[in-house]
Amino acid sequence: MPLVRFLGFPDGETVTIAASQDGASDEATLSNWNVVPTVQISVTRAPSAAQYAPEAVWFEAEATNFNTDPVPAGALVYDPAFHEIEYVWDFGDPGDTFAAPQNVPAEFKDANSAGGMIASHVFRQPGTYTVTCTARRVVDPDTMEVEEAVSSTTITIGDADTIWTADNTIVVAHDGDFSGAPPSNFQCTEWTEQSAGGDPWFWNSVNWLGVLNGAGGGPATDAPVRVLFKRGGDFTTDIAEGMSWSNFYQRQYSYIYYGGWGSGAKPISNRALCLGLAGRAMTWDGVEIRDTYDDVTESGNRETLVTISGGGYALLTECDLNRGGTGISLTNASVVAPLQLTVHDCVLEKIASYGLITTTRPVDYDGLGSRDRIAYLGCRDLDTGNAPHGRATGNGAGNSQGPIRSNGNEDLIVASSDLYSRYGWTGKGVWSDGVPATAEQPCLRVFSSGGSGGGVPNGRTVVSRCTGEGAEFFTVTSLFQDRPPFGNLLIDQVIHVGSASTNTFGVSEMGAITVRNFLGIKPNVPAAFGMSSLIYFANFPHDSAVTWDEDARLAEPIRMHNNSFILLREVDLEQGAFGLIDNFDTFTDANNVTYVPLSPAQPRHEDIAPFDSTELWDVRYLGRLEAEDGGVLQTQFAAPDGSASLYRPQPGSPVVGSTIGLAAYSDLLGTPRTTTQSRGAIEP
Repeated sequence: MPLVRFLGFPDGETVTIAASQDGASDEATLSNWNVVPTVQISVTRAPSAAQYAPEAVWFEAEATNFNTDPVPAGALVYDPAFHEIEYVWDFGDPGDTFAAPQNVPAEFKDANSAGGMIASHVFRQPGTYTVTCTARRVVDPDTMEVEEAVSSTTITIGDADTIWTADNTIVVAHDGDFSGAPPSNFQCTEWTEQSAGGDPWFWNSVNWLGVLNGAGGGPATDAPVRVLFKRGGDFTTDIAEGMSWSNFYQRQYSYIYYGGWGSGAKPISNRALCLGLAGRAMTWDGVEIRDTYDDVTESGNRETLVTISGGGYALLTECDLNRGGTGISLTNASVVAPLQLTVHDCVLEKIASYGLITTTRPVDYDGLGSRDRIAYLGCRDLDTGNAPHGRATGNGAGNSQGPIRSNGNEDLIVASSDLYSRYGWTGKGVWSDGVPATAEQPCLRVFSSGGSGGGVPNGRTVVSRCTGEGAEFFTVTSLFQDRPPFGNLLIDQVIHVGSASTNTFGVSEMGAITVRNFLGIKPNVPAAFGMSSLIYFANFPHDSAVTWDEDARLAEPIRMHNNSFILLREVDLEQGAFGLIDNFDTFTDANNVTYVPLSPAQPRHEDIAPFDSTELWDVRYLGRLEAEDGGVLQTQFAAPDGSASLYRPQPGSPVVGSTIGLAAYSDLLGTPRTTTQSRGAIEP
């Protein structure tokens, strides 16, 4: 019989295939079964005791029957549906916006929508919401033909006013004035630490921590409990000690909610905060957590402001975290239950180290691949680093790290957030005037614990609708501590403005990465070193016991498409547009554009049309501040005002890489692309 190439079914029909040869014939009728794309939504919620507004809910889409690329041979971690299908979420919560992000376009502040296979939303008000996910895959980039599926589910958020009574509400006033306080059988002031009989823990009769733990009564065990601090109050309670004492060791509360009462500014805790979840639920709503660190003099306490040391559910919403060492740290590698943490609409400023670090969490809790779920939604994380460098040196000293560092074992969402990283502790390069340069940490350092975990596939990270400022937007590297990292990473709809120390917009030692709709801007400022590449890829072997080929199979492929790179200073890309990619067999480079107005014409420096003059924001980069300069800010090294703008190529602009094969359905701002072959991050 001759070879028959079957090209597919007409939609919803059957076909008959007939063939004959040398008088013999055969015929078969085939039905069009199971070829319609579908998407299903799974939901992960807080424990039942905490399913009241505000509640953070986690969603995941499972797409089937899409014509995605096959998994590369030998790959253990690459998920085609994660990279090749675009997901758009509508949480049925119109008008909900993020207030904390500052330097982001208006489109990024829309809290009612999100992108990526995994998504999270905080429902601030009670009610029933219809959540919809639309999954799309571009079938033909020339015509922008797509295959599409839509699915919806409903979420009912309870009214917290129905569960709070005088019996389970504790009100705290720093000044002892409870006028206008909510009804409560437990009116408390500050607590005092004493020492008697060898036991350091004694409280006065109106201490809220004592009440929380049953001293002199207190809410009933297993009940939800609410602790409200008086607004405008500056509380000196050492919550680091207090929370470790009240983290359910004494009383087994199902849910603890911390918030404010009265009017005025957010209540302030002047000490570090420690959350011990023990598998239960906790919410911090509208409070300020502050220590005494001074990021100019690099003095004062550098304590972690929020330490989460167990599995369970935790939500920090509309909180301020200031003047501490690390903002939020997830610890305890021996935890046997996963964590669902959401940091929502929060402001982190003057943080000496990381805004969020997750590196000491487990890989797998139950042997079935269970992971933590971490969402960083609509936050402003400013790692300012205002002290002259050279005053404090070394990892962990002074202003030393960037906004976010993740283990890579978890599912991580960073969405609609405003990230700024000015300085880091690692030295690199020399300025043109001979002053040693201090390298900057990236805004995001993900999959930083390498490929550890005994072969268990690592987690997934979705970064969408974010802005960054600093040397690099992301790095994916384990710093030669282990085998190269592996997981699935999507970076979509991001604007990053570099600094004087920017020599690339991203670095990765792994594949299974998609970067699309990325607008990277290198301002026209004197630089300590040149641009090595736009994004640098190199899969280095780490552990001699693991062959490089095995690592490579875990890592691929890399997909770079619909990105714009704006280099406003004369540069020569030392490693080419996308660095050293020789170690990767599967690398797709399509529809990326560069704009280099000050450089001579070079094959990899294709100038495109001038940009949209609409200024998005004034960048924050303040200049060079080194100890050798005597603490005087060198403003000539600062990024000029207005350098964050939208750059739109003209139709027909030349591209870096292929013009066929890959195109994103939506552009940087969420606008559907036209029916012509797409160019860059933003539609013309």
